[in-house]
Amino acid sequence: MLVRFENEEEVEYLTRYAKVIQEKYSDIEVVGLFVKPVEGVMKYDHLKGYDPTSADREHIEKIIDFEKEAEEKKEKKIKERFLSIMGNGEFYIRSGDLSEVLLEELKLFDILIISKPKNIDHELKILFKNHYRPVIFVPNLESYSFEKILLANDHRFESYKSLFGFMGMFEKVKTIDSISVNVREEDRKNLNIYFNKAGRNIECFYEEGDVTNVILEYSNRYDLLLMGDLQQSFIFERVTGKPGVKIIKEVDKPIFMG
Repeated sequence: MLVRFENEEEVEYLTRYAKVIQEKYSDIEVVGLFVKPVEGVMKYDHLKGYDPTSADREHIEKIIDFEKEAEEKKEKKIKERFLSIMGNGEFYIRSGDLSEVLLEELKLFDILIISKPKNIDHELKILFKNHYRPVIFVPNLESYSFEKILLANDHRFESYKSLFGFMGMFEKVKTIDSISVNVREEDRKNLNIYFNKAGRNIECFYEEGDVTNVILEYSNRYDLLLMGDLQQSFIFERVTGKPGVKIIKEVDKPIFMG
């Protein structure tokens, strides 16, 4: 399990969430990652070839040294806090574009945990469209649990991919509820024909109305929301205004995207 930190404020709650999962699945290895942004690495490249005066050079060097020292202190605090909460684990630092680093690192991991974003920037959009490992987006909450799971189900490949991916990783979760919005009666399927044989149970709820509002209302009763890949999900296809992104931003529970 790879846990990516952006700042010191995220360390405490993201690590607590990782521990909640590790307590149920003791064989999970948790690794912390801090990604230095490109601007932090290349900030002064424009000064190459510049021939400043002695006073300018001294001033620039002081600024560079000060910012490097501040960055190193930040990295050290994040690492120390992560390891103090986890008790054990690995932590390392990489530099580069966030999406490129995460996609490269995910070749070595089964799942990624990151903080739930307030805004979906360019780097996260690249990650959404290209990730080949599940991602859990975690908000800052006082406490976490990993018992009550809800699937946002449009009866298409993406939501089932997320469901099966989740069950393959977290086999101890035996009961998962499913919420479907605006699905015709004839298209409603009894998922338990298969799941009962697998020792699982899926309770299906069907509602009419605004997809976003229904998902937000139901998610309040659960510990984790499963949703499909944003490229083809019902959230993008059936409702205008890209409420898939809105759900990620507004649901105040962890979200598993397969």
